[in-house]
Amino acid sequence: MFNVQYIFDWLCVYQEEIVAMILIQSVFDCVLLVRCVSFFRQMNTNKYKDVVEIDGKRKNRKSLVDGIFVIVVLLVLSLFSKRMVGSMTDYLFKSKVEKSVTDIQHVQKVLSSVYIDRKTKDFDMAGNVSVQDMVKGVDITTWGTPKDSFQQEVAEMLGIEDFSELKDDFYVADGDAVVYVKLVDGEICVQILNVYEKWKVKLERKNIIEPMLGIY
Repeated sequence: MFNVQYIFDWLCVYQEEIVAMILIQSVFDCVLLVRCVSFFRQMNTNKYKDVVEIDGKRKNRKSLVDGIFVIVVLLVLSLFSKRMVGSMTDYLFKSKVEKSVTDIQHVQKVLSSVYIDRKTKDFDMAGNVSVQDMVKGVDITTWGTPKDSFQQEVAEMLGIEDFSELKDDFYVADGDAVVYVKLVDGEICVQILNVYEKWKVKLERKNIIEPMLGIY
C-alpha cells in the first residue's frame, strides 16, 4: 500500500529515479514476504513439527516467539526504509525546485542589471528591439543568438552563447522551458510559463509555490 501511494505521489515528478527508489524500499518488503510464506508453509504438520516432538522424518518449525520477532524486525526495517526514501525524495524535490527558482531569479537580476545600467547611461531603451520585445512580453529562448548589444551583454553575463540554451535549464518545465519576460512599469518580471501541471499540484501541497514559477 505504501509503495503504491509513493508511486502515485511521485511518478509524475520522477520518471527515471522512481525505479531505484521503489527498489530501495521494496528490499525488506520482499524479505518479509518470503519469511511470511516460509512460516505459513511450516503450518503443514505433515512436513514440519514442533521442536519437542520426536520425528526424524519431519523438519523443525520456527518457534512462535522467534517467528514473531523476525517479522516485527523486518516490518520495522521496511517502514524505516519507506520513511527514509520518502524523506530523500522530498529533499530531492525541494532542491530541484529551489534550483529552478534560483536560476529564474538570476535571469531576472541579469536582465534588470543590464536594463538599468543602460537606462542610467542614457541609451535609447525605448527604441531598442529587445526592450520592445520585453514590453510586449517575450519568451527569451526564442531570441536565439544575440542580435543586438543588449542581448549580447545579457548572454555574456548568463554565460551562454545562444538564448535557446535556457530551454534545458529548468527542471520544473514541461518540455523545453518557456522563459517569459515582461517589462511592467520599469520592472522586469521573469517566469516559467510551462511549469509541469502535476508539479504545480505538488508545489501547492508543499506550500512552496513561487511567483517566479508561474504567478506574477
